[in-house]
Amino acid sequence: MKKKICMAISLLLAVVIFSGCSSQVIKITAYSDLNEKIVAQPASPIPAQNFKAAVEERYTIALKDFKFFDTSSSAVAALKSGQVDAVMLPDFSAEFFEKQNSDLLAIFPPITETKNTVHFSYLGDKAEFGAALDAAIDELTADGTLDALKKKYTTDLKDPSSIAGAEIPKIDGAATIIVGVSGDIPPIDYIAANGKSVGYSIEVLTLLSKKLNVNFEIKQISNEAKFTALVSGKVDLIFFQVLNKNLDSENTIKSVFPNVVFSKPYLIFDRAAMLVKK
Repeated sequence: MKKKICMAISLLLAVVIFSGCSSQVIKITAYSDLNEKIVAQPASPIPAQNFKAAVEERYTIALKDFKFFDTSSSAVAALKSGQVDAVMLPDFSAEFFEKQNSDLLAIFPPITETKNTVHFSYLGDKAEFGAALDAAIDELTADGTLDALKKKYTTDLKDPSSIAGAEIPKIDGAATIIVGVSGDIPPIDYIAANGKSVGYSIEVLTLLSKKLNVNFEIKQISNEAKFTALVSGKVDLIFFQVLNKNLDSENTIKSVFPNVVFSKPYLIFDRAAMLVKK
């Protein structure tokens, strides 16, 4: 009888130990840990399956799923609540959220990335404005202004809450260009809690306003709807669009919105990063 009781207790202990081990959450500390995981990112005009295929091919992993959320903040909230395992963001955005959340960690890819370029978008019938915009971007690139602003709002940014709100100065008698911003790619395209665009976007648009002698009026639109807003005339210019050769971004967008034109890049970043739980 004692022998049977001992065997039963041993079996119960083995079940408990096994159950405890199997319920342990494996922490994600490298891209190789993303196998069979769910990755999210803010919504994009490029289909989620394109991102999933590109990530799987680039890093030789097999994701369980790739999901879009309306905003970066909602994707991060899904990560914190356990709905997803990682959030893919530009490296500067991942680091921004990491600085604001002590329970999150930004991890970076193990291989050199294709450069990601960031552009304004406008319609083909605004060719004259587009040429002037490109010339202004060239000037701000050549004199180091854009690199200095990137450093100020990414590498040198220690406290995200320190980014101050501002208004773009108005030029009397100048034409007004309505600029669509998502405000959802901090700290580059960022709208603060008070509803004002802040930081990098304001500084860049202020500089361009002076060079082009135009007034910029900011209108918030979602990432997913920005090109629809552009072609419908709700906005004249989109502030932030990433192009990446691995995703064939430009051709994918133009296949749906053929009249969209992209400016010269005003920002380049090396890599996307994954935001995960510590």
